[in-house]
Amino acid sequence: MKIDLRRLILFLALASLLLTLTNSLFASFRVQKTSLIEGTLEGNHAYATKIASSVQELLGSAQQQLQYSAKVLSTQLQDPNFVEAEAKRVQQQTDTFNSVVIADETGLVLATDPNLGLQGQTLSSEGSILARQVRAPLISPPFVAQTGRLLITISHPIFDNSNVYRGYISGTIYLQQASILSHMLGNL
Repeated sequence: MKIDLRRLILFLALASLLLTLTNSLFASFRVQKTSLIEGTLEGNHAYATKIASSVQELLGSAQQQLQYSAKVLSTQLQDPNFVEAEAKRVQQQTDTFNSVVIADETGLVLATDPNLGLQGQTLSSEGSILARQVRAPLISPPFVAQTGRLLITISHPIFDNSNVYRGYISGTIYLQQASILSHMLGNL
């Protein structure tokens, strides 16, 4: 069997061409894949940064609302009608909070809005205990409340004119139900 030199050269040329073409296609595929991944990551990073900034602004605004209310409550905490009206005002003023709780220094609930059936009860939830221990503006880690809902609380202490701790006002934001946060993050 005699090997034809022309056919051998032609075969090697075609093999080289196919190998080069395959290598080029593979390299092109990898470059495009890397480019698409990087572009997607950049877009996701920009979106996440924007969402984080919006959530931070929301939480800052919520803390300001509670700070003002705590100042107003500091001289009116003994008036049950005023306390109930203030809880209602804070909850209905904006759609920031799903509920508002005002409690004394022992955790005894003085008022809620909406009515959660907690008035007169002493709260023992993680958020309530933390608010009483810290006695400073606070955003709690997520926890399951006495109502069975997964939520975070944003609370602010109430001090009287003599700087004596009298309790706290707390706004809740539900994490697994309709809330301003779930609306903002598009989870519903």
